[in-house]
Amino acid sequence: MLKKLWIKGFRNFDEVNIDFSSSLKWFFWGDNNQGKSNLLESIYFLTTGKSPREEVLKNLVGFQKPEALLGADFESDAGLHRVYLKLSSDGVRQSMVNNVVVRSFTQLSKLICVSYVSADLIRVFQDSPEGRRHFLDGFCTLYFSEYGSLLKKYSRVVSQKNRLLKTSPELESVLVWNRQLCLLSKDVFEFRLEGLKLLALVVNELASNFVSGDVSLEYVIRGYECENLSSEDYYKWLSEKVDGAFLKERALGYSLYGAHRDDFYIEIEGKKLMTFFSRGINRVMSLLIYVSELIILNRQGASFPVLLLDDALAELDFKMKVGLLELMGKYTQLFYASVLEEDKLIFGEGCIVRIDSGEIQFA
Repeated sequence: MLKKLWIKGFRNFDEVNIDFSSSLKWFFWGDNNQGKSNLLESIYFLTTGKSPREEVLKNLVGFQKPEALLGADFESDAGLHRVYLKLSSDGVRQSMVNNVVVRSFTQLSKLICVSYVSADLIRVFQDSPEGRRHFLDGFCTLYFSEYGSLLKKYSRVVSQKNRLLKTSPELESVLVWNRQLCLLSKDVFEFRLEGLKLLALVVNELASNFVSGDVSLEYVIRGYECENLSSEDYYKWLSEKVDGAFLKERALGYSLYGAHRDDFYIEIEGKKLMTFFSRGINRVMSLLIYVSELIILNRQGASFPVLLLDDALAELDFKMKVGLLELMGKYTQLFYASVLEEDKLIFGEGCIVRIDSGEIQFA
């Protein structure tokens, strides 16, 4: 749980101190470009070392400011964690937890559980497979201790093979990389499959409040149609595919098969979510998957989850918004930002805050 937050020189905030200990539900509203998203972004950046909206970190430092300073107190079963981050104007980060230098933001994310969800969240599950893979890999990295290093090793192998393919090599030289790619793909496949099973169990618990029927998260392998594929079958099939695709891969200059091309999709009663259901239901299910991730990580030992919703309830009717907030409020500390003042009606006893030109105004 986030107890206190300090911001100085981050985006359009000069200096802000907020005490969040009085409530688990917070609603931030105001006109466009006033700082609502910046506030949520500061919390996420403090705990993950990355921005959900900006790749160039130096752009997070306020205009004509030498640096940005962020600090927060998070409370968990293990006690109080004071997190501090300094971001210089050239984009260099320095972070500490309880006066100990942070060496890995992944480890910090496992300790302090924070998720940022924007209004574009359904694009993750409706657009290209890359977004869905990124979400699943992120979850597996946080849940399985071995997965992060495995994924890095796999990515290096793919990069090395692609680099070789661009030089018009002979088959024998590519076969060495194919063997490594297939073995590592098999391991990645096993972790991802287990991760989807974990998520599906919790999603079904939550989804019964909003949809009728079982929800499944189905792993999809490029070029393979059979269901219930074992890891050994996957390895055998992939080995045949990559070796047989040599000429085509050499012509294109990149690998066509492997875990980096795999995908997953969501089904309700055997019907694909993105094909057969409304945008509203797609948005609801997308949110529930994010919440399921937080619930699972919390059960594993992470702190009480913090969920940052940046206008993520757009397109939903009033009743659906109320139902979602009530459900998410049981499992997370909620921070919701919107330009709609009337959205404060869905928050009940939550705290209402207006943000105007980087200034915090409590209702």
